[in-house]
Amino acid sequence: MYALLIERTISQKVNIFEGKPESKRYEWTIAHVKAILKSEVYIGNSVHNMQSTVSFKSKKKVRKPESEWFRVENTHEPIIDKEVFYRVQEQIKSRRRQTKEKATPIFAGLVKCADCGWSMRFGTNKANKTPYSYYACSYYGQFGKVDMVSVDLEIVLQVFENLLSNAMRYADTAVSVACRTKGKKLLITVADDGKGFNSNALKIATDPFYTTEKKSEGEHFGLGLNISKVLCQRHGGGITLKNQKNGGASITVCFGMRSQK
Repeated sequence: MYALLIERTISQKVNIFEGKPESKRYEWTIAHVKAILKSEVYIGNSVHNMQSTVSFKSKKKVRKPESEWFRVENTHEPIIDKEVFYRVQEQIKSRRRQTKEKATPIFAGLVKCADCGWSMRFGTNKANKTPYSYYACSYYGQFGKVDMVSVDLEIVLQVFENLLSNAMRYADTAVSVACRTKGKKLLITVADDGKGFNSNALKIATDPFYTTEKKSEGEHFGLGLNISKVLCQRHGGGITLKNQKNGGASITVCFGMRSQK
């Protein structure tokens, strides 16, 4: 079996024991083959403490890390040459699929389609000469063709970071985030439960270099808001500031979304 793996013909030879009656034929699985190929028993070693019982009620066992195993070498006569054994281990490692690091989009589950209410799924178009990220209605893949739209994710995240930082600075106890689509627009609202804007700040908070004279009054800085405003406008949208009825302030940014073919 070790030789078959090295020759890369193992999948053709160990599927079923030939010559046995059909009722007694035994089909080899990948797990069976790997367990045999990785067992150090065949090179004269005895390995202990490989598993531990998680629950004495269900008798469920889990495999321990290799660093916790107890290995005794040369306990019996080997039947496989060690050099062959370790060559096989290297081949097994080389055939493992590389695990990809997956990141959850920051707006996962928050953006809803304004037309049907389904969640917008996140994707990236890498076939284009200039790859871009986009949100598309989950309804598209299941129930027929609908319009697909995209936004520049880097701009959206930069604006969102500015809004979130601003809200956390002036919130008393909580900050809330809401995302939605409206026609060809993506809207993100960040709200806090602080003192809110005063009447003057509502008018000029997004002006360049606007700052409050007294930080203790709970007013909002405007540099980050001005950057957010400019980025939104470059993306075909804008920014809206208002005070909430129950206290606190909310800022809604709007991004124009491009149609997908």
